[in-house]
Amino acid sequence: MQKTGITKMIAQLVDIFYDLCAEIENINFAQSLSLLLNILAQSLRDKLFLPSDANDGVLEYFMSPIPSHLKRKLALNTAA
Repeated sequence: MQKTGITKMIAQLVDIFYDLCAEIENINFAQSLSLLLNILAQSLRDKLFLPSDANDGVLEYFMSPIPSHLKRKLALNTAA
């Protein structure tokens, strides 16, 4: 089965996440996930050249399945 662009991007993000977890053992899961999501947010701003509100919409959609108590724990910094 051939992977679509989105599927490839998600697979790459998962690989990066596991690399971060393996390489940086002195931080916890929430910090690793927060770092990865902040990198995603910065990449969207830098590479897609979308207006800020469009980037925010993409991130909100991406994070919508995450329970709100976990979002608070992540303390995501999605602002530019």
